[in-house]
Amino acid sequence: MSCSTQKYRKKNRTLCVGDLVDRIVLQNRTLVAPPFGSADATEKFDGCWKAWSAVNTVRGKTFFAGVNVEVPVTHEVGLRFDARVSAETWILFQGRRLDVLEVEDLEERHEWMVLTCTERGDAALEASRA
Repeated sequence: MSCSTQKYRKKNRTLCVGDLVDRIVLQNRTLVAPPFGSADATEKFDGCWKAWSAVNTVRGKTFFAGVNVEVPVTHEVGLRFDARVSAETWILFQGRRLDVLEVEDLEERHEWMVLTCTERGDAALEASRA
């Protein structure tokens, strides 16, 4: 077989509409500059909208969010493509807050997307500030 006739096979990665059984709330996050004399910036959540999704728990995966910083991946969320979603988007799911670590456009077709997420604790707790 010559190289010109060889085709590269790839997985057909897609979701079905019937898989979207979980209702989530998406919020875009912006950081507000701290007041003079304070070192802590505050988070502002706006642009709230709802979407149907497929939420799956993940175990044993980590995401490197910088130099030697490991973040455990706890959820993968599949949904229809939405250009508003970015790594600054947060998800509310069943009373829990998920931080989006990575956004993947499946097959680069702008039809479906998978969000790699980590669960964050209560923002009022000092240990959850990361």
